Amino acid sequence: MFSLNIINNINDFLDIYHSSLLLKVVVLTFLILISLCIGSFLNVLIYRLPINESLTKKNSHCPKCGHMLKWYENIPLLSYIIQRGRCRGCKELISIQYPIIEFLSVCAFIIAYSRFNLSLETFLFTLILQMFIVIFMIDLKHQIIPDSINVVILVIGLLSLIIPHTSINQMMSINYIDKIIGFGVAILILIVFLLLEKLLNKELMGGGDLKLFFGIGLFMGWQLLILGIFIASVIAVIVEMMKKVIKSEKFLNKVIPFGPYLVMGFAIVYVFGLDIISLYLSLFN
Repeated sequence: MFSLNIINNINDFLDIYHSSLLLKVVVLTFLILISLCIGSFLNVLIYRLPINESLTKKNSHCPKCGHMLKWYENIPLLSYIIQRGRCRGCKELISIQYPIIEFLSVCAFIIAYSRFNLSLETFLFTLILQMFIVIFMIDLKHQIIPDSINVVILVIGLLSLIIPHTSINQMMSINYIDKIIGFGVAILILIVFLLLEKLLNKELMGGGDLKLFFGIGLFMGWQLLILGIFIASVIAVIVEMMKKVIKSEKFLNKVIPFGPYLVMGFAIVYVFGLDIISLYLSLFN
């Protein structure tokens, strides 16, 4: 009865939301500001997780001089602009990465909202994209995907089971069974890679990459999991070919782990994957 009342209240709110332009503006402005704040926290994750620094025991500080940031020095985007990209303590330049990540966090919400309007799926997809940003940056810099991020994505995958189905395409949809199978496919991929690595006596794919598949399989279903891995592989091949064409020593010798390719592939297929699969299947009809 309690859960039914909550669902009814949510439905009543959504009815009002869709009929009121003013409420839409207020809600979207609030959610964009929240996304900016989350973007600031993503920067904390990107900096602290690889060096095992506490996320809660130490306040935000300059990584160069240790200057503890006041609240007005920690306003997403705005503080960077006001301070002209410099630390108030040591006057050193602040990495442009910080405002870019905050901006991308907002973009994650806008992409999700434009696809699913105001819904639970919008919030879950936004969180997935924001975790993808963290994975991209950490794996690119440190060649690791933290287990804590994979756990968050797994939890998001479990929460996504609340959604009856993912349908952004009139011909296809992803349901509970597809998501459970997706989790099973992730287990199968892990077993295959472990066996191959034992036979060949070398690492073929990082453990963080393999663990990522569990949450993604639950969230996206087996179809988009497999397609995402394929798209990631295609992107990786294209980038490696570009490296050889450009012939820049710095770029050529740059080792790019598979994690950034994976999150790009999964982001693409969650938005366009069902359309791609439908187009492919239509070739045989």
